[in-house]
Amino acid sequence: MLKKLRNKIVLTNLIFVGVLLIAVSVGVCIFISNSAKTKLENRLNVAIRYVSEAPNTEFKWVFGDNTGRRWRDFTSDPDSSSDPDSSSDPNSSSETDTREPVNIPPDFDKNGLPDAVDGAVFAVLIDSEGNIVQRREIYASMDDEMLESALQKIESSGKTSGVIKLGSDDLAFSKKETRKGTAIAFTSRTETVTTVRNALITAICADFVIMVFIALISIRIASLSMKPVQQAWDSQKRFIADASHELKTPLTVILANNSILETGVSDDKNRQWLESNRYEAERMQKLIEEMLFLAKSDEGGYKVSLGDVNISDIAEQCCLSFEPVAFDQGVMIETDIQPAVTINTDASMFEKVFGILTDNAVKHSPKDGTVLFKLSSDGKNVRISVSNGGEPIAEESLPHIFERFYKADSSRTADSAKSGFGLGLAIAHDIVEKLGGSIGVKSNAEDGTVFTVVLKNT
Repeated sequence: MLKKLRNKIVLTNLIFVGVLLIAVSVGVCIFISNSAKTKLENRLNVAIRYVSEAPNTEFKWVFGDNTGRRWRDFTSDPDSSSDPDSSSDPNSSSETDTREPVNIPPDFDKNGLPDAVDGAVFAVLIDSEGNIVQRREIYASMDDEMLESALQKIESSGKTSGVIKLGSDDLAFSKKETRKGTAIAFTSRTETVTTVRNALITAICADFVIMVFIALISIRIASLSMKPVQQAWDSQKRFIADASHELKTPLTVILANNSILETGVSDDKNRQWLESNRYEAERMQKLIEEMLFLAKSDEGGYKVSLGDVNISDIAEQCCLSFEPVAFDQGVMIETDIQPAVTINTDASMFEKVFGILTDNAVKHSPKDGTVLFKLSSDGKNVRISVSNGGEPIAEESLPHIFERFYKADSSRTADSAKSGFGLGLAIAHDIVEKLGGSIGVKSNAEDGTVFTVVLKNT
């Protein structure tokens, strides 16, 4: 029981921390995703400005430029008398180039590139007749066939921004109308997707490591916290076991002496007192036996002996043995038992479970009431139910009905003959769980109280 309690504490901590970590991880991933998306949109906007606002220039790579500039910008006048490719010659001098440099507009660096550019981007400017009048490539390139395919997909989408599939790559695009024409910019989403994916993987790995760490810490703390409780629980179990053993022998002697006295007493009044003594001593003996059984269960002292058992026969015999008791209380036992149901279980243990449930049902049935014992199998599971009428168990008592020494409301315990000690159902619950089954209870005014046992038919 304490082990289950410790596991519940650990599980509660893990659930709380897990939910918190998931919330934080989702928040971080959303933030990174939005940041990457904003970065991508800014890149497209810069490219649109670049293609629509920058002068109509050609940018050539210059080798050995004395000014230290990586790029030189020149007018792209097709009538220029100088060789347009001369600046790309690594042996050429910048002083021999006769083309007129162009003034760079604001927000563009000395190399004629936008200051805010942060990645590969491609842009084109289209006039009103659909002709490409200018194209700009920043760390990227696109041949005419790819460009035509991309423009067709954008046109067919009818959107001003979005994502298109081009080959194996996803391209984000933005389309804006400017005073010079329609500007369209493209950039790959690979970097954005990779950033988000890496953030997600990192978050998952970090969460896993933190959860493992929290689990180890929680187990350690829970174990330390439960140590005093475990010691008290062990002391209580030892006390119950020792007290039960110590009381068992004197009670046996008392019952034996009481039987001897009964044989020598003829007076009815004296015999009545002796019978009362015997009755109370037998009740106490039963209590001690039940306490010893639970003590052995806690210590793992009793073992189940599994074998193929005709559980239908056990049920029939149990109901038959309780008929005299039921008759004395004016209660009828009805059975609905499927014949020849065989399962792999412990016969003596299940005989005890049947006895506890039937005895409990008979005790709490009203006079002229009926106890219904059902047993059936669907091939996979065996279901046993024992029901009785009378006062239903209070709803707030149902979760505690299988706890040790727990009794329902006073209306069910006023009669000492029916009250019991609150251990029978706890024993039944313990046995059923050890045999791999489950036991439950439902109680209402319409159907009465129904105890149900479910076993796997293996």
